[in-house]
Amino acid sequence: MNSPPHSSTSPKDHDQDAEDWKGLRLSLERPYKDEKGEKLPILYDIEPDGKFIYETKETLDDRLKSNLHRIFQERGLDFFDNPDKRFIANVDAQKEPKDDVDMEQEDAKDEEGEEVPTKHMTFEELNAMRAELLPQLHVAFGEVTQARDILNSLLSTVQPNTSALQALLGTTATPALTAPDGPALTATVVSKEPPIPSVQAFNAQIVIGSKDEALRKAADLFDTVATRLEKSQKREELYWVNALKIRRNNWRLIPSPLPRGTFIGKGVDRTARDFLVAYGLEESHIAFRRGALANLSDVGGKNELVFANRQRNRMQISLSITTPEGKVSATMNSLPAPPKTLSVEEELAWAQTEIIDQEIFSYLVKEAPAMPTIIGRVSERTIGVDAADGIELKFELVKDEEVQAGAISPICDVIYHALHILLLRKHEYQKGVRLKAIANFQPPPDEKEHPISPPILQPIVDFLQYNLFCERLELELNKAASGLTAAGINTTVFFNGVGETGDELVKFISDIPQTISHISGEAVLTIADRHTVRFTFVAPSHLTAHLSQATIHVYSMAQLSQLLRNEIEHFLLHRICQLGQRLKGGTWLVDLDHLVARWEGCVLTFHLTFEKDLGINFSAFRLDSKTGRRGHFFQYSRLNSPNVSLLSWVEDIISKIP
Repeated sequence: MNSPPHSSTSPKDHDQDAEDWKGLRLSLERPYKDEKGEKLPILYDIEPDGKFIYETKETLDDRLKSNLHRIFQERGLDFFDNPDKRFIANVDAQKEPKDDVDMEQEDAKDEEGEEVPTKHMTFEELNAMRAELLPQLHVAFGEVTQARDILNSLLSTVQPNTSALQALLGTTATPALTAPDGPALTATVVSKEPPIPSVQAFNAQIVIGSKDEALRKAADLFDTVATRLEKSQKREELYWVNALKIRRNNWRLIPSPLPRGTFIGKGVDRTARDFLVAYGLEESHIAFRRGALANLSDVGGKNELVFANRQRNRMQISLSITTPEGKVSATMNSLPAPPKTLSVEEELAWAQTEIIDQEIFSYLVKEAPAMPTIIGRVSERTIGVDAADGIELKFELVKDEEVQAGAISPICDVIYHALHILLLRKHEYQKGVRLKAIANFQPPPDEKEHPISPPILQPIVDFLQYNLFCERLELELNKAASGLTAAGINTTVFFNGVGETGDELVKFISDIPQTISHISGEAVLTIADRHTVRFTFVAPSHLTAHLSQATIHVYSMAQLSQLLRNEIEHFLLHRICQLGQRLKGGTWLVDLDHLVARWEGCVLTFHLTFEKDLGINFSAFRLDSKTGRRGHFFQYSRLNSPNVSLLSWVEDIISKIP
């Protein structure tokens, strides 16, 4: 049977290992760095809320300052001024104090009657004792002198005892006192004089006047209080009159909330007894509705309404147009200055206009950078938009006193009022979406979730682009008509930029469109009451030409100019063909921009060219039958033949040729 294994260590060794930890010596140095090597702050105190208070770090400058302060505090203010005294103090400090044995020996010598050597006082010690005793001696001397004078005055009637007085004052006192001629102190009985009648009357008048003044002050006080009560009553009446006027004009009145900290009991009305006037639009953003609040003032003053958040910012619209020659013309909308005196209704109308302008400006800030076809520059109070080539539209928020004076443009006024209509359309759309969500038991959608909300800036840009397009189209048609008229051919231009009625035009920007619709127009060019060229166009710049042969979409002004030249050339050459066949007969053939006529013994060619402004130049020459080269050459231009019609000139040329 195997015995249990025994441990290799003895109980003595085990006890020795158990006691080794007691001999472990730890460093007494205080830890001053953490694991990251940063210095640990010294904890001074812990506040009741658990906040630790650490020792503030002392800079080298602060340490030097404290050390210098300690020098003067511990060693005196004259430490640097009196080095001798400092040296003597150091010498005295270096002397070792006597021990107890030496002191006992000195006491024993005193008892035995032996002489002990005395220590002489130094000059500095004598000066210090003198400075300490002299002021006290002077005070004592003054007190004794004063007491002596008093005794002399009191004892002047009695023969003084010289020996006793000398014993009292000392042997070195002044010589013996002599008796004065008379007593120094005497008593006199004084009776009150009777009052003077004039002074007594004057005092009575002062008393009566002071009473009258008190009565007048009391009367003035009552008068002031009565006046204040009357004014307070009038202000209360005016307060309710203004409230009724505001409500009669359909302004929204809401009860004012109670001030913060007001105790509210159970079942108590939680609204104050005054009103707030909400002059913002109902469907505006919450930030603008909160800012569009006014208080009815019950304090006397000029303002019957108090606007806490009114900024007095108006939106000014300016339009800068740069011509091809480089000339810049700037116009702006009309911003009338508010009158100095305004009624309550007028003041609310002005404040509502300002808050609406600010809301429109906030939407323009969001839409301007996101438009794909234009360049928008947005700052805190200015928005710049390059609406078209050479047209810059600018929106600015300005104060009433910062409104710039300039040329007033009806286009800018139209833009300003159209922005208000577009804002109302946007509000109507948002209200419809919100009511639809409520009807379907859904939470009202966020504005960011509906990017298809009707825009505000895009219709304005389309309007400006369409206006510029109409101007250029009308200018091009007028050029063609001017060239034909200069050639003696009667030509008229009919141009209608807006084909819709006024109601239809307002619906374009006020109603929420179910389908995309734009403003359209029509233009007709009539040449010699025979040939017409009809154009239709749609905003912003879609142009369609309706010709007798086909319908063509025009995409540029260069294409339009070429189309007009072709139509004019086609009409004139065919008109000359009809005229030549009537006069000479033969064969008349039109080929591109020239006309070839042949009859017996003659070949005549006509060529048509246009100037830059669509002015007409015409040339004709006859081919020589023998050589086949150009013979006689005839030239027509509006400069050479200003008063001659083109058709008359052609008829004259045909008649001259045999």
